Amino acid sequence: MAAAILLSLAFSALAFDDGARASAIYEPESGTFLFEKNADERRLIASTTKIMTALVIIENCGLDEIVTVPKACESVPGTSLYLRGGSQYTVLELLYGILLESANDAAYALAIHCSGTIGSFAWLMNKRAESIGMTNTHFENPHGLDGAEHYSTAHDMALLAAEALKNPTFSLIVSTKTAKVMGRTFSNHNKLLWSVDGMIGVKNGYTQKAGRTLVTACTRNGMTLIYVTLSDPGDYTDHPAAYDWGFEGRKVFRTAAEGETFASIEVVSGDRAEVGVVPTSQAAFLLNEDEDITEEIYLPKFIYAPVEAGDYAGTIVYKKDGDEVFITDLVFETGAKAVQPKRQGIFDRMFDFFSR
Repeated sequence: MAAAILLSLAFSALAFDDGARASAIYEPESGTFLFEKNADERRLIASTTKIMTALVIIENCGLDEIVTVPKACESVPGTSLYLRGGSQYTVLELLYGILLESANDAAYALAIHCSGTIGSFAWLMNKRAESIGMTNTHFENPHGLDGAEHYSTAHDMALLAAEALKNPTFSLIVSTKTAKVMGRTFSNHNKLLWSVDGMIGVKNGYTQKAGRTLVTACTRNGMTLIYVTLSDPGDYTDHPAAYDWGFEGRKVFRTAAEGETFASIEVVSGDRAEVGVVPTSQAAFLLNEDEDITEEIYLPKFIYAPVEAGDYAGTIVYKKDGDEVFITDLVFETGAKAVQPKRQGIFDRMFDFFSR
């Protein structure tokens, strides 16, 4: 399996390229990187930092909480909502400010509201990065202004975007083109939302040292790709081309859903006629359109009561080109109690015998 992935990446590097200093194309369901270029190189990430800022805020604060803007916000450099010290807004309003308008002062205000100091908020950001598996990332501020110890990689930012997009509040905001907030009209700085089929976000950024940074996500035909470019002067050209290449001739195969009824088994001498079985785990695989995965199901035709919910029932084996790629147990969805069968006459027993 590992060899197949390495071959795929080698082929991808020949089939697609961009003008970025570092980049990555990621399919989050299967965890597959279709393309990587200098993807583990630590670089400045500018306002794409605010993906993590927003995620930490959403997970630690109520959206209706009132934020009192600290006086220090008035001197935060860069893109701004021109917030005044002492003014008050909800967490949700300021989230729109950082994700659509990329406001550094709003990011600062949210960080202070959440943790009291920028340092303590950065600690939360780094702990969350660790939980995602962002091993080449370190945050020191919530807005993305250049810092000696503020960096990430294209690989890590793809993982972050995938995690953030699981959150419905985050997804809703970053996919919004315009919104009326604080009595103003905010317009999303990611202009690809207007022009690329299936575009769903996520965040752009720029400083002179970082260059143009852009993290986007796009969904077509039930499949999502995430593309990260760091220091790419032609990002608005590269991103549409990357999605046209990435979606072409590929599909996602999903195994039976974890916890959903997969099949039913007849119960003998039980208080119910049959019980359902469910998979204990689930996986997804990125395939070429002409590839497929087969499944082999190992289940008994019937069982004798009693059985308990969660007991082992059988196994599903998934194979690609004859090789096992995924195995999951099937367990009983519900239990069945044993009951004493009714006494039957000779003709009833004969009828049951031949019926079986």
